[in-house]
Amino acid sequence: MLPALATALASTLLSPQALTTQPTASAEGSATVSVEASAEATADTKKPKKSRPHPAERLAQLDEKRVAVHLGARAYARTGGVTTFESGPGRTVTTNIAGGAALQLGLGVRLVRGLYIHGEFAGGAHAEPFGANVSGFLGLHHELRKTKWVRPSYFVGYRHIVETDFRGQFDGSFDGSYEQSCGGCTVNGNVGGGGQFEFDSRTDLVHRPAVQAGLGLRFPMPFAPRLSPYVRGDVSYAFDDRFGNLEVGVQGGIQLVF
Repeated sequence: MLPALATALASTLLSPQALTTQPTASAEGSATVSVEASAEATADTKKPKKSRPHPAERLAQLDEKRVAVHLGARAYARTGGVTTFESGPGRTVTTNIAGGAALQLGLGVRLVRGLYIHGEFAGGAHAEPFGANVSGFLGLHHELRKTKWVRPSYFVGYRHIVETDFRGQFDGSFDGSYEQSCGGCTVNGNVGGGGQFEFDSRTDLVHRPAVQAGLGLRFPMPFAPRLSPYVRGDVSYAFDDRFGNLEVGVQGGIQLVF
């Protein structure tokens, strides 16, 4: 009986089904290992997302940029010298202070660290006498970079002003009879009782060389360091004997670095 059992066990172990089952299990195991290895390799090849630099790091990078452009406005008071004009019969007005305002567009090119060559163009109007002017500035602008979000600075340079004034004088009352000569635009009229009406106007166009210096503060925005509001104060002196050769101004605007 034992030989019969041994023969049956041997035939079971050596049957084709038993022989094909073992390689199938091995193939399934190797396929599983291959899929896991492929998934790990794919995960390893994914690049991590690049984090955005901190605002302080971005500001440090922008400090190395070469060009800065600013757009702003300037209000000023002028004095020095005296202007006199007539505004009515027997009435003379003398003034020694006046004001004005202008729009500004400027460009700075960095030389080294916080030192810039600074150029600026401005145009506006002034009063007493009323007139318009344009000016250009060229000089040096130095920014102190000891703090991150507040940047003090100072500047000095040459300023050239082209200015025109519109002047007029009026005296007496007009009765409708007049003579006009327009070399200097003078109108004369007869007034009942022997009086006289007089109106005189002229336009002056002059060039005024000047020197300008000032102090400023710039405030880089933490969420956008490329943009910076700024405020400045300045003093300008023109080397001539016209009224208003001394100016004191306040500026404000926005600066862009690129």
